[in-house]
Amino acid sequence: MWDLALRPGIRFHNGSPLDTGAAVASLQADAARAFSPDDVSTGTLTVTGPLTFTLTTRSPAAKIPAELANLEQYLVYDTRTYAAAGGDLSSLVQRGIFTGPFQPTALTATELTATANRR
Repeated sequence: MWDLALRPGIRFHNGSPLDTGAAVASLQADAARAFSPDDVSTGTLTVTGPLTFTLTTRSPAAKIPAELANLEQYLVYDTRTYAAAGGDLSSLVQRGIFTGPFQPTALTATELTATANRR
C-alpha cells in the first residue's frame, strides 16, 4: 500500500485545482488505457483526504515511483476538461489540461511549443 500526497495549491494551466479527486480520476483514466498491466493499472486508488490518496497493489511493488513518473503512461491531466472537449483532441492544447512549469501553446506532428507557466 502506498500513501500519496499532493502539494497544496497546484492548479492545471486552465486554473482548475489539482485535488485528489482530479488526480485519481486522471490516474484511473491512464490505467484504463495502459498498454500492458502494471502495478498502478492493476491497483486500487482510494481518496483519503483533500490532498491524500492511497494506491493498494496486489503485491509489494517497489517500482511505483518509477511507474507514476513515466510520462508516456501516467500524465496527470484535467479529465473533466478533456471530456468536455467531446473528442476534439486538437483543442486540448488551448484548454490547459496539464500542470507544470511549462504550458503547451501549440502542437504539431513534429513540434511542441510551450511558454513558462508563471501562475
